[in-house]
Parts: sequence; C-alpha cells; structure tokens
Amino acid sequence: MKNNKGFLLAETIVTVCVIATLATSMYIYISRTANRFEERNNYEKVVDVYKLNTIKTYLDKNIKEASYLSTSSIIRNLASDTTKIPSTLKTNLKLENLFIISASKDSMSGFKTYLNSGSVYTKSLKDYLNSIEVNDDGIDVDHDYRMIGMFKEDSNSTPTFANIVVSVK
Repeated sequence: MKNNKGFLLAETIVTVCVIATLATSMYIYISRTANRFEERNNYEKVVDVYKLNTIKTYLDKNIKEASYLSTSSIIRNLASDTTKIPSTLKTNLKLENLFIISASKDSMSGFKTYLNSGSVYTKSLKDYLNSIEVNDDGIDVDHDYRMIGMFKEDSNSTPTFANIVVSVK
C-alpha cells in the first residue's frame, strides 16, 4: 500500500489558493462597479433635469432674445450672474453652478481643459463631464448650446449634475 496523504494536502492548498484568487478578483470588480453606480447616481436625475428646464424657461421669458446664450467665450457661468438668475431662484432650486457652453465636441473638450488647468471646480464636476457622451450629429454649432447645472442640497451633501441642449434659432 502506498501512502498518498501528501497529495491530499497539496490538492487542498491549490484549491484554497484558486478560490482566494477568484474571491479577490470578484471583490475588486464588484467594488469598482458599486463605486461607479454611486457616482452615476448623482448624474442626470429627473428632478435636476426639470430644474434646468425651469431655469431655461425663466431665462427665455425674462431675458430678451435668449441673450444669455450669446457668449463671447466658450464658457459662461450664469450662477454668479444675479442680473440673469435671481438669488431666490438659485436658492429654491439649490443651484450651485450653471455653465453654458457651445454644444459641440470641441467646446466640451475646451471646457474640460479649462477645468483641468487649475480651476476651483470640484473633481466630481470633472468626473461628470467625462461621463457625458457628446455627439456632433444633429448639432448646429452656431445655434446649439449645452446648459450644465450643478445642484447641492446643502453644504455637506454630494453635488448632483444634469445637462440639456438648448437651441436658439
């Protein structure tokens, strides 16, 4: 009779190593997916898109000929412009920042470059911009703009983001 006790121990060690490797790989994948889900949960909420539409409607009604869209620069932050958006509207909608840029891919790239060049805006805004899929199909570069809103319920909450394309013809 042969003694095979050593083979059983080696087989058990290999099996445990394989299971540990698989469990580690699954943990890493699941934690990355959960983090991406948490981040994306703050993007394009229906309530935030509705808030942006409310702001657009307000601007259209109260500012002649959509002059808020006539930008000499690629980026315009309307949230700080109290002549365009009253502070009560900003407070009621929890608006932190409102950017208007041309809707083209080039403008979005320029906006990302601007944010990466040491601006004061948060990493979460930069991450949100990277999640937006910009497609130039059907975009009229001279008349279409992208309105990007950053909303914050209070000073301790995570900001939420939404964007809409606004056409001026």
